Amino acid sequence: EFYLNNSKHNFVLASQIIYNNDQSATGTAIGSVVEMKNVESQLTDGREPIIKTPKSSVLVLIDIMDKNENKQQLLVVSIHAINRGSNVDFENQLKLVGEKVATHKGPVIVGGDFNTQSKVKLSIMNRLFEERLKMKKVEFEKDLRTKSKLSRKILDHCFVRGLKQTNSKCFVGGSDHTAMKINFEF
Repeated sequence: EFYLNNSKHNFVLASQIIYNNDQSATGTAIGSVVEMKNVESQLTDGREPIIKTPKSSVLVLIDIMDKNENKQQLLVVSIHAINRGSNVDFENQLKLVGEKVATHKGPVIVGGDFNTQSKVKLSIMNRLFEERLKMKKVEFEKDLRTKSKLSRKILDHCFVRGLKQTNSKCFVGGSDHTAMKINFEF
């Protein structure tokens, strides 16, 4: 809360749960120091077992300029993917995001907690974003991204199209997931 109140960032949230006791929300967010346009939130039809909550994605457009002063719109997507739900629900969530990526003509960043704790989910994710949508998976020199406690597979990923990755770094602490900082050039 301190960061939110003392930041120059604007935040958008695709809320998936609103707590009754204090009306606070949880979900997937994007923060930016520049204006975000066409904000869209997506909630899954599929639910997590037992607690019956959906997962969410938030999509925004941000105006950017290339080195020649040509304006384009950057599509940024933050995703919190189905975790314990079915692989079909997981794939449906990713396909919904994929539809927006496929029709966007400018550069794209898709990142977040994909909950890829199985080979099947990893395959579904990579097939959609790398093979079908021709996005490049961001690599980390010192890879400290969060891993599943059971399968030891990495849960958090970032994909990019139309931008050049200049560096990437992981920051441990402050959350149950390691933060990913990635710099891009356009």
